[in-house]
Amino acid sequence: MTKNPKKSLTTKSISLMVALCICAATPVYADDGSGHYRDVTGAEIIKKITGLPPQLFSVALNNQKNLIYLTGYNYATGVGSLIVMNGFTHQIINQITSSTLNASLVVDEKTGTVWAFSNNGGSTNSTVIQYSGVTLQALKTVQLNNVNTNVVAFNRRTGKFYVTNYSNGEIEVYDRNLNHLLTIADDNSNYVAINEKTNRIYVTNYWDATVSVIDGRTDTLVGNPIPVGQAITPDDCYKASQSSTYPFYPSCTNYNTFAATDGIAVDQDTGKIFVANVNDGQFVTIDGKTNQVVSTLQLEEGIYNVVTMPGYNAALGINWDRSTLSVVDEKQEKRTDTVQVGAPDSANCLRIQWDGGNCSYWGDLTSGITVSEDNQTIYVIDSGSQLENPDPSNPHANSTLYILKPISLHSEVD
Repeated sequence: MTKNPKKSLTTKSISLMVALCICAATPVYADDGSGHYRDVTGAEIIKKITGLPPQLFSVALNNQKNLIYLTGYNYATGVGSLIVMNGFTHQIINQITSSTLNASLVVDEKTGTVWAFSNNGGSTNSTVIQYSGVTLQALKTVQLNNVNTNVVAFNRRTGKFYVTNYSNGEIEVYDRNLNHLLTIADDNSNYVAINEKTNRIYVTNYWDATVSVIDGRTDTLVGNPIPVGQAITPDDCYKASQSSTYPFYPSCTNYNTFAATDGIAVDQDTGKIFVANVNDGQFVTIDGKTNQVVSTLQLEEGIYNVVTMPGYNAALGINWDRSTLSVVDEKQEKRTDTVQVGAPDSANCLRIQWDGGNCSYWGDLTSGITVSEDNQTIYVIDSGSQLENPDPSNPHANSTLYILKPISLHSEVD
């Protein structure tokens, strides 16, 4: 469900004090059947996979078949890549390239296939290609009329696709075969998260800094959008005019400081929703029962994409400027660990605003994250430097897949 950050609308030791013990607790891997505490308080890199194509921005899993999918788009060459890897050996099974591999990738475990959505470089007609899950043979091609794909989420319970549309900011709903069902009116829809237990769909609105709630039974909006940060001012100023030089939206008065609401994820056990405001670094928690904000954790600007670990009381967020993975304790609503997953940008770099002139160094861009269904493995994809014409000898030119294990610093057993 991860989109390319360069395609977004603005594009850009913990120690445990144990009573009567002066030693540090020994980290243990979180494990459902181990008898250890299930609270995840950190993560540890166990493997780095290099030698991948540049500018991979998404990682997805077929948990049933233990397959890893990587996709991304090289802007210098105009060619995207789709890679399927063995989840045990981490060896590449197959790889294809295509100009249409430039947006979201969805894994359908029921059919063993993957759907690759394109946005056709700004065209109002997107292409969707269904591939076999192992051979990556193209099986079906569908045109989405009047849709410029932004982000896609798939509800396994209902078999519906929810597509946010660059063209008009609305949300398009399709069935499992990509037949269009209806359009949900919205203004600047962005990322999508689905609670399959409650059949609620949550959509971030980038410019308005809000979250829309959709009833998946009727596919209608529930109440008013939930404010999660500072909106752009004046309203809809990004529609008035654009510039080819920074600032790209000169009609907006708070372009440098508005929230810029991006990634969103839902914990299907607790019902909590977590939202990343990339521009101001706020990590917002919403109570899914009341649809009210219950906490706002101040992290660093660049916090961008979010996943949850249901049953383990942890939410994970990646930062594309600092190339970090943050582990947030859901119950205490605080960050418990930060893991470096790539080289950070220079401190004066504001990639979110594409103000490249102020960057003394651009590092890697950490863009995609997912967690295995058993919550035992975390996958993070680092896109590389994302420079338009990277030096192939530069260690940051190509993408890297980081594989991590969640850990708990509790040493006792339940």
